Amino acid sequence: MDNEKEIVFKCPVCGGNAIEAIGNNAEVITGIKKIVGYDIEWLPTIIGECPEIYYQCVKCGYIIQDNQGRKISDDEDLIDWLKEEMTKRTALNMVSKKDEANG
Repeated sequence: MDNEKEIVFKCPVCGGNAIEAIGNNAEVITGIKKIVGYDIEWLPTIIGECPEIYYQCVKCGYIIQDNQGRKISDDEDLIDWLKEEMTKRTALNMVSKKDEANG
């Protein structure tokens, strides 16, 4: 874990940078402090515990979904989604910088 970079969330809708985990029937709401590798450091839970959760953007409520449009409800699936999104953003930034350099 020492060599792994922190995984950063950027909402594809509003650009927000915080994720919260929402339990069914709003029994639990908690945020993610940071993710490194496959380790998630959670913020304190606000209300109780709930075994079924999904993830959303704190700022706009965008629900994080897999490629089939299903709510992501598993930590490892969330991390895989975040890594994929970071890869997409990096690729877009590289293309954008190349376009700017070519003017």
